[in-house]
Amino acid sequence: IFLFLTANRNLVWKNNYTLFTTDAHTYPTSVRLNNGAAEESVRLSDQEHDPIKKNELLTRAEEYCNQIMTVKPVATAYLTLGNIRMRQQKYKEAIEYYQQVNDLKQIVDKNLALAYRELGRQAGEKENDIPKAQQNLSLSIKLNPNDAETWFILGVSYGVTGNHSKAADHFEKAYQLSPSVNYAKNAMNAYLNAGNTSKYEQFKAIVERK
Repeated sequence: IFLFLTANRNLVWKNNYTLFTTDAHTYPTSVRLNNGAAEESVRLSDQEHDPIKKNELLTRAEEYCNQIMTVKPVATAYLTLGNIRMRQQKYKEAIEYYQQVNDLKQIVDKNLALAYRELGRQAGEKENDIPKAQQNLSLSIKLNPNDAETWFILGVSYGVTGNHSKAADHFEKAYQLSPSVNYAKNAMNAYLNAGNTSKYEQFKAIVERK
């Protein structure tokens, strides 16, 4: 009997996902096991190319998180629920979950900043609501001032409204954080439109060297 049980257990241990999900069903009140099952489900969803299967894994992950909440609301469950909503592109709900996390602040702030960034991008690109875009992008920068892409998108929003000087400042900040030719080109053009000849020449030289 012992050998039979060991053999079965070895089959279960073939990967973390199988291990956590099997044990979570066996011990449904275990916060640790449900948390492990939820995180593994999210991780596998990132590797899944079939949108239906991807959604099934995210739904399963949410079920494990909800099971945790019936036992004891913990920070990691809120974090995972926020991550699930990010993958579902439900950014407002992601923000609501991230805001309920009381610890893991550094991780949460980065994720929360990303959610605000994508909400800002969505407001600008799809809703054509520039004030809303700028509000969310500014919130993102407060949480994570080292994300070059957020500075760049905010710069684009100023360029769209004709504020070329402010757009150029943001493009330059993006370039300082991540010196890509794309950021340099945008800074060059924005400074040209703003009439700042010296800055234009500076970034023109950078672009020509790239």
